[in-house]
Amino acid sequence: MATVVVYNYTVFDQGKLIRLPSKRTADKIAQIGGQVIWETAQSVDESELRDDGRYLPKQAKDDEGEQAAE
Repeated sequence: MATVVVYNYTVFDQGKLIRLPSKRTADKIAQIGGQVIWETAQSVDESELRDDGRYLPKQAKDDEGEQAAE
């Protein structure tokens, strides 16, 4: 399988800048109007991305469960 690079990111939500537990590719972050946190780059297998393009790191899955909301 192919690998992709994913990043943490921030988005504005109700006037506040927040950092979500999931990671996305830089292209997907740009599509949602987010800001890439470049130093959080992580290579993952493309098959680990959800249908909506999100990648949930293991800690986020443990903390939030598979139903982590965004």
